[in-house]
Amino acid sequence: MSFHGGSVGATEGRGYMFSRMNISERRRSKLKTVVFTLLLILAGAALAAVMGEAFLRWFYPLPRYNYMRQHVQRGFFEYDPMLGWKGKPGAKGIFAGRSFYSRVTHNERGHRSSVPPFVAGKRNVLLLGDSFGWGYGVEDDEIPSEQMMRMRPELNMYNLSAPGYGTGQE
Repeated sequence: MSFHGGSVGATEGRGYMFSRMNISERRRSKLKTVVFTLLLILAGAALAAVMGEAFLRWFYPLPRYNYMRQHVQRGFFEYDPMLGWKGKPGAKGIFAGRSFYSRVTHNERGHRSSVPPFVAGKRNVLLLGDSFGWGYGVEDDEIPSEQMMRMRPELNMYNLSAPGYGTGQE
């Protein structure tokens, strides 16, 4: 008999249950330890990444790159009181970005278009847009309006796009 009363078999049965619970508790304890260790490693890695980013930004800052200011100074664009800037009429030269150089030609109205705004007998289309429509980073014959006219010769696409323009300027 045991101290709690009952038969020896009942006590042994309870002991078996308690030892079985100890095994599952040990498994839970190991699982908690593994999860805690993984979370600690992830938190440490995240903290190291944030501190590394802060270190690099503090000691090696990126230069400010204002492409519109540089290109206004180079003569491709000029100040406009309503739009902020616009293409400079007749501008021609090499347009350089961070990772490209391309030949750019503006017509007599300051647009990057090789055709007049209206051609009788053709379907006339105006292209409004920002740097994508203007062809930022591509040669004159690769801009969207020129490519569209090659694909559809019945169109006359006049490109009014300018880099940096938003919907308010278009």
